[in-house]
Amino acid sequence: MKEDLFSKLNIKNYNNELEKILEAKDFSKDVKNLLLSMLYKVETSYHDYAKIKRNVENKNEFIEQILNNIKICKKIKLVKPTSDKAEELEKNKKTFKINKEEKEIEIFPNEKSLLYAIYYLGNEKMYLNEKYDYIRIAFPTMLNEGKDNNKVEIIRDFNAWSWNNNADEITNVTCNLIYQNLLILLGYEKLNGWMENKNYEDKVEILENDFCALYGQEKTKKMLNLIYKISISICAKRNIKEKERLEDEFNYIKKEYEDIKNKKEYLSKLSEKKKQQLEIIGQIDTVLKDEDKLLDAYEERNSKLPLYNKMMNVEHFKQILNKERKKALKIIEECNQNMEPKKYVEQKEKLKNEFELLEYINKDVDKEVEEVEKIFMQCLQEKIEKTENKKEIIELIYMLRYYYFVPFSDKEYIKDKKSLKKVLEETTKVLIQKMYKYKMINKIFVQNETNQNIISKIFETRIMDLETLEIEALKQENIIKVNIYDKEDFEKSFEIPFDEKDKIKFGKKIKLFN
Repeated sequence: MKEDLFSKLNIKNYNNELEKILEAKDFSKDVKNLLLSMLYKVETSYHDYAKIKRNVENKNEFIEQILNNIKICKKIKLVKPTSDKAEELEKNKKTFKINKEEKEIEIFPNEKSLLYAIYYLGNEKMYLNEKYDYIRIAFPTMLNEGKDNNKVEIIRDFNAWSWNNNADEITNVTCNLIYQNLLILLGYEKLNGWMENKNYEDKVEILENDFCALYGQEKTKKMLNLIYKISISICAKRNIKEKERLEDEFNYIKKEYEDIKNKKEYLSKLSEKKKQQLEIIGQIDTVLKDEDKLLDAYEERNSKLPLYNKMMNVEHFKQILNKERKKALKIIEECNQNMEPKKYVEQKEKLKNEFELLEYINKDVDKEVEEVEKIFMQCLQEKIEKTENKKEIIELIYMLRYYYFVPFSDKEYIKDKKSLKKVLEETTKVLIQKMYKYKMINKIFVQNETNQNIISKIFETRIMDLETLEIEALKQENIIKVNIYDKEDFEKSFEIPFDEKDKIKFGKKIKLFN
């Protein structure tokens, strides 16, 4: 991690640095106060943010980027809530407007909008090479938006003493969810490094290879293909120009796919195409071998060309004919290859995949998002199984708990999604078993199903420091009431079934972790 000039500074130094920057800026007093307040909230929230989330960048780098972006900003205008500009922003579901060329910002007067705008002003977006065709706009758009939402989370969801996920303030919960999936599975350094990598030519292959090395080819292919489809669906709903481009591509691919499915007719068309090209080659060879025919053909073709595009002489015409001959030979070669059984199967599978991908221009993707989450949790289980030390297990405990509270939609967290309940419970169980294996759990909580059910409830709490929480079990008829405490403060209660065979320590608060 690079050294920066703020590596040994505290909050007072951050403010001093910002004040020095503001001295050279022609910002209003209200704007300057808002900037100072924003920086204060970032600094005071960072500790809890990093502890809860885990996959975060270094605090000094985080703040340095904010300060550097403020340096390049030339104008910040606060939008009054009742103004015409406010109405315009609200209509477009925005809280700020950026002019990157002029380095100007218009925002609602709050720290969240300001942080988002300041970050966005100097943020370099991820791009893909044109060779990625169908996903070259959609996939980067999804990840860029996920990253933007991730960046402002520090003051959107944290306020120095509590943590609350404000789903209604996330610009797109699905983009955010997919980004958080990749962040947890790849880690901040790898994901951020990949997004900032300038190798646009091989960018998707690099991601797929990195993912495959960690989680295998099957899970990689399934998960990333679903993500590509989801990105196309989201992009088509929001980008009319891109939707029109993809629809044109889809109509072409659809016809090609329909043709290739009828093998007999497909091979017949290839044979006819090959025959046409052989005739073209025969005609060219006849002309090239006879000077009189060459001259006649030259004069005939040249007479039909517009003045600005006429051929200079016969030699120029011969060059054109030779190019046309090579092109025909290439088409014949492609026809021969496509007629081979292996190549036919490959081409059919390629068109099928492209057809199924482009179908998502007009599809909703709720089921596909659910499927991504199921594969994500399978990958996370694999990550847990491979973990072999207590420090990494603690990291995973916090990451899984964070994931419980990632919004799946505007109304549901992951933990509340009924269709994901089973695989989430399985993932939690794998992690708890790992905690037992490394003797991280108090011996009173013997390894049985009831105690595992009790322990699993810690992932549904918002306690900042999980390592200090205490659990109290109370027997009430045929149930066990489980109280969870954040040190001395009551946090939450749960009820689980009681089994007479279980030996549970009732009526006493006990630390979960050794």
